[in-house]
Amino acid sequence: FLIPSVFLNFLRFVFFLKRKEYKATFILEGGIEILLPRTKFPFFLSKMGRKKIFNSYIFIAERPTHEALLRKIVYELLSSGYVNKNDSLIDIGCWIGDSCLVWSKMLSNGKVFAIEGLNESLNFAKELAKINDIENIKFINAICSDKPLLPMESSGFSSGTSFVESAFDSSLKSTTIDEVIPIEFHHSIGLFHIDVEGQEEKVIYGSKRVI
Repeated sequence: FLIPSVFLNFLRFVFFLKRKEYKATFILEGGIEILLPRTKFPFFLSKMGRKKIFNSYIFIAERPTHEALLRKIVYELLSSGYVNKNDSLIDIGCWIGDSCLVWSKMLSNGKVFAIEGLNESLNFAKELAKINDIENIKFINAICSDKPLLPMESSGFSSGTSFVESAFDSSLKSTTIDEVIPIEFHHSIGLFHIDVEGQEEKVIYGSKRVI
């Protein structure tokens, strides 16, 4: 009798999450804690459930020390007051929210604009915000480039998807940072984090008013 490897991996994830009490501690950012959704066995029976369990595992096991230098720099910028905690932040390519959720807890009256092209990833980040009673994040499902209404296509995988301009018509359309960030916030952005898998230059060209 052989136990399928996918089931064994599921059990490993669950035991790991339980051992960590479904809580990620971001030691590089002052020990900020983010609670994660509790795992229930029936979740395993659906693709969405397995994805949620996997995202939770990644969030706890990898993200608190991933991109360590970036995390240290942002923490110092905010804790030292170099970036005003009353200003707002932009996190484009926020994925499952491991940066925007933590940074939102460092702000006083500022707001975080968390932008992600993958709706599935954004929904996980939204769920975490709800679980952690975080209300100063505006989640935006958008693909940003240098111009609006360009046909776009995706490539890569869920943790590294890149959206590029398509040579064909597409239901996926681009927008710009200048369009998705409300105009009243254009002059109060204290930090702009861009992680869009090689499309950073185009995003910047679409952010002229904000910058």
